[in-house]
Amino acid sequence: MYEDQTFDVIMNRVLDSIKHTLDKREGSIIYDAASPTAVEIAKVYTAIITSLKIGFIETSSGEFLRYLAHDNGIEIKDALPAKRKGIFYDRNNVPIDIPLESRFSIDILNYKAIERIKKGEYVLICETPGIVGNQVGGTLIPTDYIDGLAKAELTDIIEPGAEEESEEEIKKRLLFKVRMQATSGNKAHYIIWATSVEGVGAAKVIPLWNGPGTVKVIIIDPKHKPVINELITKTADYIETVRPIGPSVTVKTATAKKIDVNAKIKLIKGAILAEVIQEFQKALDEYYFSISFNEPVVSYAKVSSILLGIKGVIDHSDLTVNGKVANAEIGQEEVPVVGTVTLLE
Repeated sequence: MYEDQTFDVIMNRVLDSIKHTLDKREGSIIYDAASPTAVEIAKVYTAIITSLKIGFIETSSGEFLRYLAHDNGIEIKDALPAKRKGIFYDRNNVPIDIPLESRFSIDILNYKAIERIKKGEYVLICETPGIVGNQVGGTLIPTDYIDGLAKAELTDIIEPGAEEESEEEIKKRLLFKVRMQATSGNKAHYIIWATSVEGVGAAKVIPLWNGPGTVKVIIIDPKHKPVINELITKTADYIETVRPIGPSVTVKTATAKKIDVNAKIKLIKGAILAEVIQEFQKALDEYYFSISFNEPVVSYAKVSSILLGIKGVIDHSDLTVNGKVANAEIGQEEVPVVGTVTLLE
């Protein structure tokens, strides 16, 4: 709206309003006097443009996006640390108690004992928020000496860690809420409830899946991949606290369906096959992300187009998707993931 109001445009407008009999050339007294004002007016227009953009969901960012989310009842999902079970033994392999607040390391992560479950078993919290705390397990090394401790192990996930919600994820949830009418436990309501749980990136609802009064909610993580069992339980427990009385709700994660792609390709001179395959896999992953819960098939034509769009690829032949020269069907409880990618020159 005001993008064209640059310093030059404003300055010319100011100078045009001054009598042409006066010296208005660059370096003149009039030019030098008007120039600072034109600079400040240009800054005002820039501020107006910014103010307009931050007032709309799709163009907002930072703290202003958080304000919009808050005004519409969307709670931003902060990064959460994983809580894991730690098991501790003495030299006779007998469970042993340890002091609360004891710290342990594994790989590059540190965990702290925050709660006793029973003798020799404790809840440990990862000191690094995010999904990284879900991914390791095994032998723990105590940071400080603990009398009688001979072995420490990091085992089950009690509460999964989750990454901080990205701005794109916030916008997606916010736009869904303001555009869809969520009321009385309809499909939109269940999607909003499920995606408000930390670690859930998207959800799909199947009403009446097992007869009247039944609802199935399928969830995936922010990368549109299947989630761990602990997050399924966490999501189900939350929905039970907000759903209407009556429905029987089942929560599960989507099943990953591997999509194998094979083709013969012709490369430009100097192109490296391994790099082409890597870029193709990345592009396929982005495509599969975009169609998860949105499209019932992986398009053969789209895969072909993606391959031809990879830098270094001139042409391809004998392309198959899951062994067929056809679209690959995706079940309503499945999400596509990159399988085996074989490209031959």
